[in-house]
Amino acid sequence: LRSCIDHGYALELNAAGLGGWQKRVGPPQNVLYEYRRMGGERISIGSDAHTLTAVGRGFDDSAKNAKDAGFTHVTVFREEAVLRTDWLRKGKKGRKLHDFREKTTGNAGAHHD
Repeated sequence: LRSCIDHGYALELNAAGLGGWQKRVGPPQNVLYEYRRMGGERISIGSDAHTLTAVGRGFDDSAKNAKDAGFTHVTVFREEAVLRTDWLRKGKKGRKLHDFREKTTGNAGAHHD
């Protein structure tokens, strides 16, 4: 976790466990709390989709886990830009994966829609 934070990497919440014996998204909640406690700010969400129908799988569970651990934003990587979304903030109930609005975090400059 320290190396992830020091290098500016995002910790990924991933839905691969939904199809395995865990039957839940990962990493475990205690890892998210520790990452946050250590100063980690960047998280990303992955559905581990290998088929079109699996795209977005585990998104709601991952978002809930992130919010429960105190995260308010998710990091999105597009080409060489690092974007930060605000869809985890309070008052954003009922939002779906395609609804979020992206904002740059210091790379490259312009606002993205």
